[in-house]
Amino acid sequence: MVYQPIVSWSRREVVAHEALLRTGEAPDHCPAGLFGSARRLGIAGRLGHRVRSSIAQSIPQLPPSATVFVNIEREDLATEALLLPDDPLARFAERIVLEVNEGGQRGDSTGLGEYFEPLRELGYRIALDDLGAGQNGFAAFAEDEFDVAKIDMSLVRGVAESRTKQRVVQFIYELCASEGVLCITEGVETAAELEVLVRLGGDVFQGYLFGRPACVDTPQVRGAG
Repeated sequence: MVYQPIVSWSRREVVAHEALLRTGEAPDHCPAGLFGSARRLGIAGRLGHRVRSSIAQSIPQLPPSATVFVNIEREDLATEALLLPDDPLARFAERIVLEVNEGGQRGDSTGLGEYFEPLRELGYRIALDDLGAGQNGFAAFAEDEFDVAKIDMSLVRGVAESRTKQRVVQFIYELCASEGVLCITEGVETAAELEVLVRLGGDVFQGYLFGRPACVDTPQVRGAG
């Protein structure tokens, strides 16, 4: 597991980290490939539990105030694995934001709202990941209640040059603000992108401009709060 900072530009500080799975084993170099293989083998639930165990082991090494974003597979929601009192993340629930992916690799993110309230009762918050990357994003946003929405990096690439992307991003910022949903913009890599996004109303960002994913024992992770 590696961790990437999420920052508030107005406060000039790191406010959270996203836990990201990495593997060097071919052909599963990305999390989607690894979980795809796990599904074919019928062990996706075991893999999800192993990932959550690794994150739980790392959390005590993070700053005490650090919020941690964790990507969750649809299968883990459907089996209610996260509701078990012995789940690895259970004792850290109030520091965890669970990210539900919208991009299509893990399926349609609509119709999952029935699982959210029991998780919120345990202290978890729920984020809609990759908003704008697939056809179901706004449907999921409208159908289910989310605490956080993360704008996909596909809307960030070229945003400084594209008025259309700027209008879409600004619409998302305004929509989230009106609904009381924290909006995080992913994939910010250049100062030009940041300048435009701040002008459009963005404040919380994630991307290589602020820090690359790193192991928990590196200064950029351990020293941020």
